[in-house]
Amino acid sequence: MTAFLYLGIFALSSTIVCGMTATLNPDRFMTNARFWGRWIETRPSVPIADRRVDIDEFVLQHTRVFGVAVLAASMIWTTLLLNAA
Repeated sequence: MTAFLYLGIFALSSTIVCGMTATLNPDRFMTNARFWGRWIETRPSVPIADRRVDIDEFVLQHTRVFGVAVLAASMIWTTLLLNAA
């Protein structure tokens, strides 16, 4: 249970930072998204991993909406995590 709690805290912290960055500083979020969104080639034996799902059109055009949605989801998960602990 303790490992689950620590993993949950780490995941929520990362998500909250992402949501706050998207909400408060969209330019920084777009820069980070372009850097971390690089395509990494895999071996051809993994065809499902070679398909790219492109959500950048929506996310980068509506950065603040995305940030608020991420923060809202983080609040819900935090509530659930605290009730489970």
